[in-house]
This record gives sequence, C-alpha cells and structure tokens, in this order.
Amino acid sequence: MATCVRCGADVAPDALRCHHCGLSFPALTDLGDRSDVEAVVGSTGAAAADGATIAPPPRDPTPTPQAGDTAPQPVFAVAPPESSGPPWRIIAAIGVVIVAIVGVVLLSTGGDGDDTPAGPPPEPRLGVPVYTLDENGSLTVSIEVGALDAGDRARLLADGAQVDEAEGPSPITMSWPGPTAGPHRLIVQVRRGDAQTEGVLDIEVPPPAAGIEVLDRWIMQLASFEELERAERFAAEIEGVPDARVLASADWPSLRPGFFVVYSGPFETGDAVLERCRALGRAIPNDCIGRVISLDEADRSVIASTP
Repeated sequence: MATCVRCGADVAPDALRCHHCGLSFPALTDLGDRSDVEAVVGSTGAAAADGATIAPPPRDPTPTPQAGDTAPQPVFAVAPPESSGPPWRIIAAIGVVIVAIVGVVLLSTGGDGDDTPAGPPPEPRLGVPVYTLDENGSLTVSIEVGALDAGDRARLLADGAQVDEAEGPSPITMSWPGPTAGPHRLIVQVRRGDAQTEGVLDIEVPPPAAGIEVLDRWIMQLASFEELERAERFAAEIEGVPDARVLASADWPSLRPGFFVVYSGPFETGDAVLERCRALGRAIPNDCIGRVISLDEADRSVIASTP
C-alpha cells in the first residue's frame, strides 16, 4: 500500500489516480515495473530502484473528481459589508425634490416668500375722520382705510410725517394722536412689493370741545337750553337714550350759537336719525330732529325734520 504525496491517503500500488484528491500519476506508464510505483506516489519508507530518487509528478491544478468524491468548492471573494451610514443617493434625490418645490412656491408668490398678492396695490379708500377726546382732553384723529388686501402695507402721514402704520386686509383703522387745531393734510400710502399708491385727505381739526366725536356727522338733537345746568339735567333724565350728551352750539359753526344742545349720535344719514326718533316715540320736529355738526356755517340749513 502506497501513500498519496498530496493528501496522505492510502493508494493501491496499481492505482493511476488518488481516489481522495484526484492526483494522477502519468509517470507510472513509463516505469515499466509496477514495483516502482511506491517511488512515484511516495511510500511509507521504500526507496526507488537502484537507489535513484524519483521526484513526485507535478500536481494537477484542476484535478478531476472521481465518483463518490466530494468536489472542491469554489472560493468566492467576500464583498465588504455595506456602510451603515445614511443612503447618500436617496438623501441627494430628496434634496433635489425639496429644492424644486421651494422654487415653485417662490415663483408663485413673487419670489420674496411672503403673502403679498399679485398686481399693483389698490388706491386706498379713506373714511370720514373720527375725533375722540380722552379723559385728559387729549385729541386723536382716526380714519378707516378700505380696499386693502392681505399683505398690503399702509402708513399714515400727517403733514408729511409718519404717525401710524398697519397691514391689510381692510377694514383697518389708522390714528393720529395729539393733532393741533387747524388745517392738516393726511396721506395714506399703500405698498405692495415695489409699487405704491396713496390717498389724500385734507381736514380741519377743531379745538377740543364737547361734540368733537360727531364732527362732520349727523346727530339726533333732543332739546336745546340757554342754561348749561338745565341741559345737563335733561340729558341725565331722558329715558331710552343712555348716551345723551351736551355740547355748546357756539363751538360749531353749523349750529346757531347761544344754546346748549342735548344730542345723541353720530348717525350716517338724516333718515337714520328720524328712524331713531320714531323708535323712541319722540315727536318730529318738536322733540327730535337731525342736525349736522361741522365747521361750515352753510350747514345750518341742513336739517332732518320731516315727520
């Protein structure tokens, strides 16, 4: 029994191939004498004939498997494990999508990212000034501004100086605290993006006086007295008119001077005054009429007194 020089398995003396690893022995055909096979395959100690040393045949790099043998398994290069970090290709794709969406939004809003509406700004509509006196006698002028959309920015200028600012949508109220008596120019500027419009209103601010809150409006005149005390007592006792007040007709050119007028208001029209008179059950024109409070003496003839 011989031993395979490759794998060490026992090999029959007349074998041409190792039954375990498939090593072949082609040199055996040239030896002639089968007794020399051990010198070829490598015995457990036998020497070659005539003392010659016979080198084992070269190993077959691709041995052919025999029946019943286990074929050598192919060796595959193991790929390195994928990085456990973030999937950069997916992140990059998401980033491209986000940038595209933001670009569409900016284009649809004019590119500045705010809520400014498209197109030029409207010309503001300015209401009738409203005058109020606080408990300290300080005067404030307010005007209502119409026609503004959401995102429109407005500022109020009095004689060229900014006194208030606001933002649409309308209606909004803008105020000028502490005006002095006399003529003044109010300007409301409206901006939308880089475009601007404005509205202008010239006013005559009267000296602070009772009745200034109804300037340029209608009042419901309930009575008039030559004595202030009687007028104040009547205003306090009249039923159904909790907001009754007293003004001096001499402070307002639209009224005949020399009286203290008991009134309620303001009202937008003379018809609205008369409707209120009827609702109170007061006789027209003896106990209730409509008058205009203004700085224009020509308004003395403007009276609502039709029953």
